[in-house]
Amino acid sequence: VGERHPDAITTVAQLKERVDAIGEMRAAAGRTGHFDISPMSPVPVTARTAEVADRFLASATELAAAGVTWVGLGMPGEETSEICDNLAWFGEAVLPQLHAL
Repeated sequence: VGERHPDAITTVAQLKERVDAIGEMRAAAGRTGHFDISPMSPVPVTARTAEVADRFLASATELAAAGVTWVGLGMPGEETSEICDNLAWFGEAVLPQLHAL
């Protein structure tokens, strides 16, 4: 990505630098209220396992420390019932811990 798009954000450290810069620009413009940063999760939710949940939560924790307020993600599944099962698992196994961030 970086070669084709030299301004691309490819690390969490770069993301934090950009979020901090945006905060400074907003303050200079007199905008001191809350603002959201919402990237897609770099960790795909590929299975309903503790390992996937732990990796997602570790990534979300790192992103939150960089100033991210929301994280987008895709939910796998080929049938509606599979997607619903995956959403239910995510809601039970991941969301309670994610809300604690």
